[in-house]
Amino acid sequence: MKWIGQHIWSFISRFRSDVYLEATETGTIASGGNLGLDSNNKIVKADTESGELTITNAGNNRVLTSNGGTELNGEAEMTFGASGGALLQLSSSVSNEPVINLVNQNTDSNPSLIHFSKTATGGNDDKIGVIQFEADNVADELTTFAKILGEISNAVDTDESGRLLLKVAASNGSTSALQQALTATGHGTDNKVDIGLGFGVASVTTVAGDLVVTGVPKVGWHGSDTRIKILPRDFVANDGGRPMMIEDDSIGSNELFLFSFSSFDTFAYVPIPTGYKATHVRIYGSDTGQDFYVYEGDINSKTITDVATGSTSIGTEKTLGTEVTSDTTNYLIVRVTSDGATDEIHGGYVTIATV
Repeated sequence: MKWIGQHIWSFISRFRSDVYLEATETGTIASGGNLGLDSNNKIVKADTESGELTITNAGNNRVLTSNGGTELNGEAEMTFGASGGALLQLSSSVSNEPVINLVNQNTDSNPSLIHFSKTATGGNDDKIGVIQFEADNVADELTTFAKILGEISNAVDTDESGRLLLKVAASNGSTSALQQALTATGHGTDNKVDIGLGFGVASVTTVAGDLVVTGVPKVGWHGSDTRIKILPRDFVANDGGRPMMIEDDSIGSNELFLFSFSSFDTFAYVPIPTGYKATHVRIYGSDTGQDFYVYEGDINSKTITDVATGSTSIGTEKTLGTEVTSDTTNYLIVRVTSDGATDEIHGGYVTIATV
């Protein structure tokens, strides 16, 4: 049958063979449509049974992961556009999670990389990247306890030096103050590096080869932040007329000790490191029947103060009745009683703590 011109077909028609539409224009299939054209302009029905993506655990702003094949899963604890302004948030209520592993399985020497990048910087101390550590404090308030920051310091042409800052929450319990703990500044023009290392409010910098320390470094006693050793050399004799003596008669038997003449007392003078306080004292010796006393002295006065509230037996640790915080003039005095050469003094210690 051959038709000439345009015809409107008002009856149900069935075509049992293939149907082609020639010169078909490109368009958009209406929502819910299932018919389309293949590459030969043949009318075909869309396959709605196989190859269709399915999503399980769907929810608002969830990140999708593949379960294999055509299945996707909306991860409940990986969210995009999460609360608090985070664009991507990973959370977990499982112990020791979430954990992010960065693994380079190549045999090359390239490390795994977290890349912080920022363009269009301007002005001094531009923040390039920040790693922030938060947790609930005792009042159940979300608090920032530490930060690691990468910055461009003094960002002017030819002198965009880099700086790494480590900041920690104030030790006085403040939830808002952050204190600088480490600063490293690299100069791009002269290859010098200024390194600031300190605790609390201290900082250290190198300037033209000199080491400059400011604030309170709090480095303890020879690196120890818990103890000052009292050595035999720290003791001096009283006014009995004889010096302190080292008994070395048995040095061949690996024995050596300090003793005083007759029954005269001996005194040890112990400075307290800046930024610390003395809390306990202990003296070691052979005669536990002898005692020691602890006083606070001062370089600008002969007046001393009993801070141990009386005597303590040799070998016993004494908790100071008054803790002694270091200042610009004070120190500790330890007086040790003796019966003479038979009483050995081996040494002792002062327990210290930061303030």
